[in-house]
Order: sequence, then structure tokens, then C-alpha cells
Amino acid sequence: EIDQFIMKGGKSIFLVNGVDIGQGLNATATPRVVDDLLENYGVKVNRDLVLDLSNETAGFSQGFMTFFVPYPFWVKVRKENLDPQNPIVSPLESMVFPWTSSLEVEGEPGSGVIASVLASTTDRSWTQSGMFIISPQQTINPSPETLKKHNLAILLSGIFKSAFVDTSLPEGITALPLRESPETRMIVVGNGRFVSDNHLQRFPENGVFFLNAVDWLT
Repeated sequence: EIDQFIMKGGKSIFLVNGVDIGQGLNATATPRVVDDLLENYGVKVNRDLVLDLSNETAGFSQGFMTFFVPYPFWVKVRKENLDPQNPIVSPLESMVFPWTSSLEVEGEPGSGVIASVLASTTDRSWTQSGMFIISPQQTINPSPETLKKHNLAILLSGIFKSAFVDTSLPEGITALPLRESPETRMIVVGNGRFVSDNHLQRFPENGVFFLNAVDWLT
């Protein structure tokens, strides 16, 4: 149903948490739900967590005390790492993505879909994958050779091919109604937490980004 909505020209925003954060700061990779669709359309959501030396402070409780520390897992995207040409993000000064995953552009150039990066980290960023250690008291300093820029929000626009053209159809579907979309667009973010109530209260520009995205798509 999602695929055929897009094949009809529907516009979409995918906010995908690559890693689930549970009680006691236990982090586990989330199940793949829409990943095959997104990879077919042109973006891969990695099952990792991004850390950046550009980050926000986060509060943690220990007994009766709450302490605030710089927390690399709360990535602060500054203006210089927002696309200056796109009106979704060009007016913003910064955004904060808590426990976010990195994105990769899939597919070959010229496939009919153009990918542009709306938001990225600094080049002093790194990732964790596999086994996650996200306690603020156990943050491991990266080695210099692992530092690089990572994509956090990607815009796709163009003519999309159905994710079911070259695979078996879902049960109960005998024929693929539409195999290709008209010109349309979608946004993929490796994070859904940035628009939760508590983060919107502290980082209102996160909400501006989301509302700008809805305005621009529609």
C-alpha cells in the first residue's frame, strides 16, 4: 500500500529509528520494516548510532542527582551542514538529532531519482554499530582515522520504480497495478525522536524543520 501510494505520485516523509533506545540506556538495532522499500527508492538506513563532536548536553539521573554533560549521541547539526539551497533547512540555524542513524544513497546516478543531502554531521563524526555503549560515562573517544561526515536527512526526487517490480508480490496481490511513479519526492531521516514532545520543547527548530518539510512536499 505504501509502495503504490508513492507510485500514484504520493509524497512521503520516512522517520526511521535504526536503533531502539530502551530502559537503562539499552540500545538494540530495530527490525527492518520499510528498509527494502527505501533501499529500492534510493536510501539505506544504517543500523548504527552517529556520534559527533558537535553535540548538545543531555541530562541523566543518578540516585537523587541529575547531571548534564556534553553527549556525542545527541548530534547538533549547525547551519554550515544544512543544505543552503533548500528552503526546508536554509532558514534554520541548527537542529538536534538524538540517537540518530546514518543514511547512505543507494543506486546509480541517472536512475531517474536525484538524491540531495538536507542535513549532515561535521567531519568530526563517527558511528557505533553491533554492540552499543551509550552511557555518558562510558563514551569511547574515536580514533582520528574513523572521523568523517555522515548523512542524516536526505531528499529524493524524480520518477521512482516500484519496489515489487523484480520481487514476488505480497500474498493476495495477483498483479502489480503501477510499476512506476510520476515525478514525485520523499524525505528520509534516520531518526524519529527529534520530533517527540520533550525534544521539541528544548529544540524548537526541530519542529520548524518538520513543518517546513511538510509544507514543501505538499
